Amino acid sequence: MDRQHGMETPVRRAAVDQVRARVARLLCLALLVMPEARAGAAGPPPEAAAVLDRFVAVTGGKAAHDSIRNTVSWMTVTLPAQQITLALTRYSARPGQVYVRMESPLVGKIESGVSGEVAWELSTMGGPRLKEGAEKAEALREAVFDPLASWRTAYEKAEVAGVDTVGGKPCDKLVLAGQTAKPRTMYFDRETGLVQRMDATAESPMGAVTVQALLGDYRKVGGLLMAHRTEVTAMGQKRVMTVDSVAVNVDLPPGRFDPPPEVMKLLEAKK
Repeated sequence: MDRQHGMETPVRRAAVDQVRARVARLLCLALLVMPEARAGAAGPPPEAAAVLDRFVAVTGGKAAHDSIRNTVSWMTVTLPAQQITLALTRYSARPGQVYVRMESPLVGKIESGVSGEVAWELSTMGGPRLKEGAEKAEALREAVFDPLASWRTAYEKAEVAGVDTVGGKPCDKLVLAGQTAKPRTMYFDRETGLVQRMDATAESPMGAVTVQALLGDYRKVGGLLMAHRTEVTAMGQKRVMTVDSVAVNVDLPPGRFDPPPEVMKLLEAKK
């Protein structure tokens, strides 16, 4: 603020806008890795199918996974370094529909979604935009409902890449790949069968960004074990996503996954 006139100077305002824009971009990256995870600690890794099928079993079983048609998650997102906290709500439904809303006084509102073959984003800082190319392909894959329970169709290839350690726990390391999106690496705890970590390359307006997510605090919701804490690191910044509550098989409001009017205008112009 200008000390003599009590007004915000152009230089100060530009600096604040740059900080807001950077925080908004980092938060959007966090959305790309939101969670939907009998061998002993020793020994060679099992086949990829055995690891993935065990994950489905220990988290509730195929029938329980298949019984869930939609979820609504309310979360708190914290950026420790910036001392910023945001409220996040995520709607997800079969087969691949998503709507996410984040809000804070610093960055305003950030919305994003996938409906059919349309992937979009709308933010206070950046306005509306359609995701295209590799970023669109990534968004469409992320929208697949419960992908690990249907890994045989959600991914084209699953391969074991050895055994590694996450948080002192031996884990089977699997690489999951699709036709259009970049492969991701997931680490399954050999003792519990649950996912402990995921490494991915997220596509964004800034290009490809390496993202690491640590998953934990598994709790049962609707008959399924779900991770309630995800620590995401990207671009040297850390953010913690904590699930406050989850509802399953709810009556969603009509048009919940429809793109907002600002995005619809872009679609019409594109046609």
